[in-house]
Amino acid sequence: MLREMANLALNQGEYERAEELVKEHLALSVEIKDAGHTALALWSMGEVLRNRGDYSQSRDYYERCLILYRELGDRR
Repeated sequence: MLREMANLALNQGEYERAEELVKEHLALSVEIKDAGHTALALWSMGEVLRNRGDYSQSRDYYERCLILYRELGDRR
């Protein structure tokens, strides 16, 4: 639910709200040790940062997401 709310905020240009929601999603995913949702949250943070023009930091989140997906066996 947090990811969907963050996507909605992002699509509406509410970058700060989107970032807050993604941070919450990421923290909860890490806390419950859900690697799939952690990867999704990392991707979402990359999207938020990219939309804000912070390409360097967004790349870091995309790379962390990719590493985690590969660890999970996703080779797409």
